[in-house]
Amino acid sequence: MLLRRTLPLILAILITRVSFSPAVELPANAVFPGKHWAERTPAEAGMDAARLDRLAQLLDGRGCVIRGGYVVKSWGSQSKRGDWASSAKPVLSTLLMFAIAEGKVASPDSRLVDLGWPLEEKDKSMTVAHLANMISGYARPEEPGAAWAYNDFAIQLYQKTLFDKIFREEPNAAAAARFAPLELEEGLKWDDRRRRLSTSVRDFARLAWLWRQHGEWQGKQLLPRALFDDCNRPHVAPDLPLSAPGDAPDYLNIGSYGGGSNHFSKAGPGVYGFNWWFNGKGGPHPSATAWPDAPADTFMSIGAGGNCSVIIPSLDVVLVAAAANWGESEPGNRQAPMNRLIRLLVESTKPQTAPPAMGEMRGEPKRWHNVTLTFAGPQTAETAEVNPFRDYRLNVVFAHRMKTIAVPGYYAADGAAAESGAEAGNCWRAHFSPDELGSWSYHASFVRGADVAVDLNPNAGTAESFDGASGSFEVEKTDKQTPDLRALGLLRDVRQRYFVFAETDQPFLKGGADSPENFLAFDEFDATKPTHRYEPHAGDARPGDPTWRGGRGKNILGALNYLGEKGVNSFYFLTMNVKGDGKDVWPWLDRDERFRYDTSKLDQWEIVFTHMDRLGIAMHVVHQEQENDQLLDRGELGPQRRLYYRELIARFGHHPALVWNLGEENTNTTEQRLEFARYFDALDPYHHPIMVHTFPKDYEKVY
Repeated sequence: MLLRRTLPLILAILITRVSFSPAVELPANAVFPGKHWAERTPAEAGMDAARLDRLAQLLDGRGCVIRGGYVVKSWGSQSKRGDWASSAKPVLSTLLMFAIAEGKVASPDSRLVDLGWPLEEKDKSMTVAHLANMISGYARPEEPGAAWAYNDFAIQLYQKTLFDKIFREEPNAAAAARFAPLELEEGLKWDDRRRRLSTSVRDFARLAWLWRQHGEWQGKQLLPRALFDDCNRPHVAPDLPLSAPGDAPDYLNIGSYGGGSNHFSKAGPGVYGFNWWFNGKGGPHPSATAWPDAPADTFMSIGAGGNCSVIIPSLDVVLVAAAANWGESEPGNRQAPMNRLIRLLVESTKPQTAPPAMGEMRGEPKRWHNVTLTFAGPQTAETAEVNPFRDYRLNVVFAHRMKTIAVPGYYAADGAAAESGAEAGNCWRAHFSPDELGSWSYHASFVRGADVAVDLNPNAGTAESFDGASGSFEVEKTDKQTPDLRALGLLRDVRQRYFVFAETDQPFLKGGADSPENFLAFDEFDATKPTHRYEPHAGDARPGDPTWRGGRGKNILGALNYLGEKGVNSFYFLTMNVKGDGKDVWPWLDRDERFRYDTSKLDQWEIVFTHMDRLGIAMHVVHQEQENDQLLDRGELGPQRRLYYRELIARFGHHPALVWNLGEENTNTTEQRLEFARYFDALDPYHHPIMVHTFPKDYEKVY
């Protein structure tokens, strides 16, 4: 609600005028555009050109950055009109302030029944402010002000109230004279049927700049500053509950723009006000602000289709971008693309320094192929006091249009450990398998803190080294043919009889033996008990097969070649059998370790798994067996198991045809299995199928 203290000032202003024309002259110390925006170089505006270039590249679409009243950076068409979706909602609230200033409505607290709406008894206390703040209760079960709901019917009611009941004009007529002082170049245009607003990037930037200047324009106060100041904050209480499930009738036959009466975001409490999103705390993020790396006074308009604006008064900066790669709105998540983009904008206002280096990219940037990023970070070792596996966390968020994929990374020693056997180095790595063609971008998050690697809280840890590194690349079609799994794409569980491949929708009929389960107990892997040598398959090795350490690995690769020739398309193997049947496979430095991993051995496993992809052999990865399913954290989902799962996903999750098996002949409880599966799925960016193997006598109980 509007603070009562503002009303006397507003009324005093109204007494001095009878129209919306400005009556208060202000010092012309701010800069405003005339017929066109003036421009400055980033250096002249005190901004970092390299970071602005990176920001524009990541966002794509079309946009501009304004600082101090000057265009500092622009990209894409500045004049192209587009539908601004929900970013247009603050324009309605701006028009509401015009209506108050003109005396057409007393205040935002004016009741809708007094404006002519025949509301039902439950809704008779509904005000215009209730509509603007998404707490109206219209077409919802609650009374006005009792709950938050992102409500498309209420927004339609808001615009109909403004144009049909208050202005009694069509939108284009109501807006034309009132926004005339802004000298819009393309202007604002509402369509006649649905009253959706379209405009250009450079004109939306003028609207944002008006809010940045609290209603002032060219030295004149177009709208009461006190009213701007009061609206320019969250108006939804942080502890306001979300609306209950279920709808109520649209008894006024208002209709919607296409959404429901309770859809999209649940993050309004503590954050939303007069159709803007503010950097507050509340709802699902009570301890973190909406954008943790943004100044406290940051606020945004957010619309579907990548149409958003950012206003940061303390930095005197505005960013507007349409049809851009903003990512999903994830309030409170430091790793969310939207927060990372705002952070890059903030960093661009600082003195020019070298940004974090881009990751070194290897692999073929093609659909379903492995794109590997390696970053230069802190020099450390497998046995360092600060555990590089447990106390550092690398996550890389890849973005394509509105899609984002968060990929966990890992410590990679010197980056060539499979060959060198290195136990130390400064390389940190992430693997990614893109599923879409075209432009992809990435942001790296690299933090340090006790047990941060097993913490799913995106805000945990302290940023270090290459945190914030970013880059982009283009993805093309795969050029592979079957049996290579890259020609088939991701193997998916589509809740039908068979798994299917994403590229072809081809069903997967699995054929292969579940033996030897200790397949990885191969004598030429580093620090591995030499159970298997696969000598009979030395003759099945082929020229060009990948090897390590001066030609090691030919026998195990030859064994896979033999199986592939026989039509085997799946292989079942354990990644850990400590205290199990074979007692010869583990990913750690030794059989008694649980938190430190053997980087060279795991890199050598990756060579073998990559060869399986080329041969068309899917990976059936079994995490444990019956004899050791209580080994990690005594059977619970504790730090040992969490780190084990993370390392498996980070290193091997990019393979296209992969099934995670929680355990052979498993005896964990149902609750434990479900907890394992939920954690695994939360980390796995590709959501590979997850299953469990159990005794025949337990089929009914387990499955």
